[in-house]
Amino acid sequence: MSLKLTLTSHFDGQYTSQNVIGDMLGTDQKDQYIVIGCHLDSWDLGTGAIDDASGCGLTMAAAKLIRDHLGPLKKTIRVVLWANEEYGLSGATAYHEAHKHEMNRHILGGESDFGAGRIYGLGTRVGEHALPVIQQISSMLEPLGIEYQNNTSSSGADLIPMRKAGMAVFSLKQDGTKYFDYHHTANDTLDKIDRDELAQNLAAWIVVTAMAANTEQDFGFSLTD
Repeated sequence: MSLKLTLTSHFDGQYTSQNVIGDMLGTDQKDQYIVIGCHLDSWDLGTGAIDDASGCGLTMAAAKLIRDHLGPLKKTIRVVLWANEEYGLSGATAYHEAHKHEMNRHILGGESDFGAGRIYGLGTRVGEHALPVIQQISSMLEPLGIEYQNNTSSSGADLIPMRKAGMAVFSLKQDGTKYFDYHHTANDTLDKIDRDELAQNLAAWIVVTAMAANTEQDFGFSLTD
């Protein structure tokens, strides 16, 4: 069988978009950053609810709820909505370029970019000296049905430039059973988000972010690939 396709897509030049950055300043370690975030862009077929509006909502909500209920913690929580992930990590690359002189102040990073499904595991890539703190965080995740996986995480795509520069990372591993049914299609719409799974996912982000930001522990820098 042969198919004949008529494609009308084309490259329309380069345009400028922006990263969106918000800080919840810490107290005695405010010059150290726990970085969480998502990518702001999405494919235009659907609304991008799963990829990656849910990730933006989760990480922003986590920071807001921490601020509202726990107040400022020791380290600064930085939420970054990276631009143009889908077409080449432009926002992530620009962020790293702008902050490379202070990359050692980026203590730990994580990205939500796999929908809003239930979290089942925590992965990290931290220094061995930080694993006791990771175990404390993991114990707080156990009531949510989340187990510690390993210390070989690569985390999200937008963290690649910073991870390669040495930043420690974590990954909240999600059930992606249905993710690729909707990924980059017209079916990526809000009605596909499960509220109960979203709530469990958010709780996990709050636990990891708050505990990481409220410890004096560093998580290891210069863990280059």
